[in-house]
Amino acid sequence: MGNQPSTTTSDIENHPVKLAMMAVARNCELERVQILALKDAMAAFSDEGGMINRKGFDLALDLAGLSSVEIFDLLFTMWDNAGDERVPFKEFCTGIAPLACAYDELPTILWFSFRVYDDK
Repeated sequence: MGNQPSTTTSDIENHPVKLAMMAVARNCELERVQILALKDAMAAFSDEGGMINRKGFDLALDLAGLSSVEIFDLLFTMWDNAGDERVPFKEFCTGIAPLACAYDELPTILWFSFRVYDDK
């Protein structure tokens, strides 16, 4: 009584946010290797705490060959909660990992996201 029905996998698959993310992913046409290259480049420009500033981020985008992907600038701004022009690079890359999984099922998207997070 009063309990909400549990969420099913099909509910998640058809959720408006997931559908929007997949539309963005299909528009970006990113590959997994590009996300991993961006993560490596961001690691090179990050500080000891795993934070990267806007200048380092722009350099990392260039190094990874992704400076023409406009949405990354918007996503950096969105991740910059403190407004100090810095984001945690590992979490940023994990968060954008689904952009390289435009046509994959949820388990594959999650697998790749965890791979990005755990990859050394």
